[in-house]
Amino acid sequence: MTADVQLIFSEDINDKDLPLVKFIHPSGRVGLARRRGAPLPGFDVWPLEVIEGFLNHQFEVIVPYFPISTTQAPHYALEEGAVLPWVEFDSGTSPSSQTNGAFGAVTKVKIHPAHHGSHTGSVGFLSALRRTD
Repeated sequence: MTADVQLIFSEDINDKDLPLVKFIHPSGRVGLARRRGAPLPGFDVWPLEVIEGFLNHQFEVIVPYFPISTTQAPHYALEEGAVLPWVEFDSGTSPSSQTNGAFGAVTKVKIHPAHHGSHTGSVGFLSALRRTD
């Protein structure tokens, strides 16, 4: 495990690089790469189940931060599998009350205080767009 941690440090991998993606070398070996980059050396020696475990569990440590603005309604493209920082209300009930619109559903959510930039509260709105194939 120490060698794996040293490998991450030697490749200068940090939070901004996550999520890493699977890379299949021409030889067929599986490794890891930055989203828009070459494969990271050394990771192709990890067993496939370790790479897949890393790819699945990395989202547990890269919860998004929302710099909330009072002047605009920003849109965020989130990675598939992203852990969202929604929390429950004090009553213990679900934090959502959903409203359907023409193109999707809008849900009121309470965002964990460590994951938003508002100093006045932590309520936001989540809009899930409906596919219109």
